[in-house]
Amino acid sequence: MRRARPARYHFPYLNRAIVHGVFMRALILLFTVLALPFAAAGNYNDTFHCMIKDLHVLDSKGKLRRGNAANVYKGKTFTVERATGKITAEFHANHSPVILWDPAEKDDPRTPYMVEDVLMGASSTKFFLLQIQEHMERGNKPFIWHRWDSVVVGVCK
Repeated sequence: MRRARPARYHFPYLNRAIVHGVFMRALILLFTVLALPFAAAGNYNDTFHCMIKDLHVLDSKGKLRRGNAANVYKGKTFTVERATGKITAEFHANHSPVILWDPAEKDDPRTPYMVEDVLMGASSTKFFLLQIQEHMERGNKPFIWHRWDSVVVGVCK
């Protein structure tokens, strides 16, 4: 008489391939759900730390040229808070920063992080527009800062 083979699973009525497939799908789903918050958190910083590399002004012929104050600003640093758009620097006073676009909120990493700041004075209005190209995969993320009288360029981390 032949002996019956013992069942390998606690559920002998289920096909081995089905049990294996369901188990593997469950594991993949579990790892995906657990890894998503870490992957999203790693792509976006809470604060940008930036350094100015150069400053340009528009001349009377419509061309950009290196500004007289370029040597004064070169190497200066500033920070930008992602959530508020606040720029912290010894050479810039915040007035009313508005975040125009944040790739972290829009889930579009190809677009730059953009902050607008407006100074409304009695005799003039001055606009500032900062764009940080944070979609760059390497450590340095170039920025361009359109100030009311100049264009400042550099890198952020």
